[in-house]
Amino acid sequence: MISILVTFFYLYYFCAMRIFKILTVIIILLGGAYAASMYYLVDESKNFTIEKEIDYPVDKVFAQFNNLQNFTRWNNFLPVRNL
Repeated sequence: MISILVTFFYLYYFCAMRIFKILTVIIILLGGAYAASMYYLVDESKNFTIEKEIDYPVDKVFAQFNNLQNFTRWNNFLPVRNL
């Protein structure tokens, strides 16, 4: 009885390890294929330009940028700090 259990355990262990090894190799190959395709096929440009038309007079817009004390009132990306 014990020898049957030991045999079953060894068969189960080696089959599980074999499946684990096969899955590991498949995952590594898929990762390598993905990395190679991203390297060779995707054009990754680091430079970009944003151009917008503003319907306000230049004097009013420049005054907002020039006065840094009012910068946090209209800029939503900077938190308001109470000094």
